[in-house]
Amino acid sequence: MRSSLCAAVLAVLSPSVLAQDVPAAGFSLGSAPFPGASSLAATTTLANGDLVVFDGMHVRQYDSGGGFLHDLGALPAFAFPSFVLADPSEQQVFFGESSTGAIYRLFLGLNSSPDFVVALPFNYDAAMIVGSALFVSAATCGFGCGNEIWSVDLGSLQTTLEATVGGASGPLAFDASGGLYYGTVSDVFPTPPDASAVLHWTASQLAATGVLTQADAQLVGDGFAGAARLAFDAEGGALFLAENNFTSGANRIRRVLGSALQSPVVLEGRNGLSLANLTLRSNSDPALFAAYQPASGGSLFYTTTDFAVLAERIVLTPLRPSASVSGPGTSGPGPFDVALAQGPPGGSARLYVGPSARYHSLESALLFRGLPLFFGLDLPTTSGVPGLLRLDALGNLAQGYLNPGTYQGLFALQFLVLDAQGHVAGTSSAGFL
Repeated sequence: MRSSLCAAVLAVLSPSVLAQDVPAAGFSLGSAPFPGASSLAATTTLANGDLVVFDGMHVRQYDSGGGFLHDLGALPAFAFPSFVLADPSEQQVFFGESSTGAIYRLFLGLNSSPDFVVALPFNYDAAMIVGSALFVSAATCGFGCGNEIWSVDLGSLQTTLEATVGGASGPLAFDASGGLYYGTVSDVFPTPPDASAVLHWTASQLAATGVLTQADAQLVGDGFAGAARLAFDAEGGALFLAENNFTSGANRIRRVLGSALQSPVVLEGRNGLSLANLTLRSNSDPALFAAYQPASGGSLFYTTTDFAVLAERIVLTPLRPSASVSGPGTSGPGPFDVALAQGPPGGSARLYVGPSARYHSLESALLFRGLPLFFGLDLPTTSGVPGLLRLDALGNLAQGYLNPGTYQGLFALQFLVLDAQGHVAGTSSAGFL
């Protein structure tokens, strides 16, 4: 009887109670405010951290802490949300619904009636590279007859069919040069395990006359479990894909570097849930949104739901390795340990030491093959401790040293970390003796 009761309790507990999404090594997860949380809500995160939520009727703007700012506008009746998107200048937002296929416009910071833009039946996603045109992914012919990509001139509101693709509706994202990425989605049920691909059309192809097809696109990668949303990081030139597969229950976020086998997972979602509303926000400092970078490298927001009781908003950020010094030798003669935490699992590290009096709290960013390496140590007075130190399977190490009684208060230290393949991965925060 007791075991039956336990099983019943476990059956009704939400997945968030039993497990959490798992970030890849070099990344960290945090909970983000999700006011007006709904399993169907479409959201986007603005550059300043504000959140815009379209719940099917109301479009509301909240600050980064979840505080209510503005009721931007509302529809007269509920419609199923498709997307909400801010223009590049973040002066206005566009939102689509798939009940009637309508797409509307509102202005940030103001309350107004939504401006009708266009009707594209079964619109799914939208993207913008400039403020004059909105690109929309929509299956306007219904189910089982492919998908289309339309451009909407926001001055004349004229629509132009830009491309046709097979399968169900997929997500869109522009790269920094105006090329368009598209994630294909299978319309077969049960959904095959690896049927999605990422395609790319160049800006010059989009500017030319005529309707593009899948055959005109460059195949960026295939073998993905699904394609729910795309996000492009213009600062780092990186493309991220949220995969959902409703047959297998798999859901994850990858950085697209080719096929699924070549594209590393940055977030493994809880089985059976659905990821959505992918928004990447970079900062102006030199750090990148990449593993083992400082947290200031950027934030990737997403939502996850079971389409019943669970609706969460989560932020993925880089997690930099941390250095620390401990032991009796930190305050006088005796042994002390220098430790590294959260480095690359199975990797290695080189220890660098310099005068603490010459440590710079505003770190320098040194580019190594395009990867910024952050050092607060004064480089002309810094020395490397001979030898590589091995990290354990969790990316940690502790190395013992002896203070003869003259070291305390004099030294700062940082690690240069390498991954298991010997590639430079980043630097640690500083520790002080």
